[in-house]
Amino acid sequence: KGNINYYSEGNCIISFGKLIIGCKSSVIPQEVTVIGEGAFQGCQGLERIDSGDHVASLRGITAIEDYAFMGCSSLKNVIIPTSVVSIGEGAFDSCEALATVSFSEAEHSKLKTIGKEAFAHCAVTSIRLPASLTKIGVGAFLGDKINVSYLGTTDDWISGKINVCSAGEEDVNMYDRDYYDGLCNVICEASDNATYLVRY
Repeated sequence: KGNINYYSEGNCIISFGKLIIGCKSSVIPQEVTVIGEGAFQGCQGLERIDSGDHVASLRGITAIEDYAFMGCSSLKNVIIPTSVVSIGEGAFDSCEALATVSFSEAEHSKLKTIGKEAFAHCAVTSIRLPASLTKIGVGAFLGDKINVSYLGTTDDWISGKINVCSAGEEDVNMYDRDYYDGLCNVICEASDNATYLVRY
């Protein structure tokens, strides 16, 4: 009470539009635009992140910071709204039950970056990435065998429009990814479903 920097609402601790701490029963207030670093980390009771009662809704969120949902072992489904611009490092790492990641209205997505190991060690087998994407971090899907459907063109995918950050923090062409684990089958929808099998 009387604290101008932090307040509690919807089973969340909030500071200046950023959700600092959440729990399995959090209902994210409309004024929240950022899910803060580690906000739900290790919250094993959280099963879904979408719209509805008593679940964490990401509507209106612009950034999901590092480790925000890391280790949420019961999380099964994530819907990323069009408003999200960045997904941080390890944001959903080790969400072992996470099988479905979808981008709401992917054709209109504002997403630019997916951080290092953002979806590593999950159960995701397929994902549809928006054409707005410009950078994917090293090992974003580490440990997964995943089919990627990309809404952009083949030229975008292999020419350098989309980059990854190497261990030395230097941008490299996304097609040159020998340091990735696993295999990634990429379908470029805007290029007549051209298919590539690449290291990931």
